[in-house]
Amino acid sequence: KFPAGHIIQMVGDTYNPASHIDIETSDTPLPLGSNVEVSITFKSTSNKFFAQMFIPDVYSLATTNYLNCGFQYSTDNFGSGSVLGVQQVISDHVNYQGSTHNDLQPENYMTFGDVPTTTACKIRPYLKAVNGSVRINANNLGVYCLIVKEIQG
Repeated sequence: KFPAGHIIQMVGDTYNPASHIDIETSDTPLPLGSNVEVSITFKSTSNKFFAQMFIPDVYSLATTNYLNCGFQYSTDNFGSGSVLGVQQVISDHVNYQGSTHNDLQPENYMTFGDVPTTTACKIRPYLKAVNGSVRINANNLGVYCLIVKEIQG
């Protein structure tokens, strides 16, 4: 057993599609699919997890469009998914603009909580467009990055 706070394991994934992705309000909230996904078998539900996601160049395409972000995990290869963390939306209203201009900004969000299962699972970013389309990796140059750590409880 490691001392409390010690990182037991860390997994990560990157994705460089060299093109943008438009997320529509009708799209599945897991639009990156297995392109950004980690597999992990947590050691104990007494431990903690830390999950972090970087999304390059979020562009709202219209002033009131925005992106809600979080994480989902699945023990059945996403036949079904469950919220990872205290709630589904960790970072909300990403790139919402209440004025007449739109900005281009990266998004880096994270969450921390109790390990939900010791069954082998996969974790993906949850991304949901609201009020209209949202473009990610708008400049076609960025690299997505997902990191998950298990921390001794």
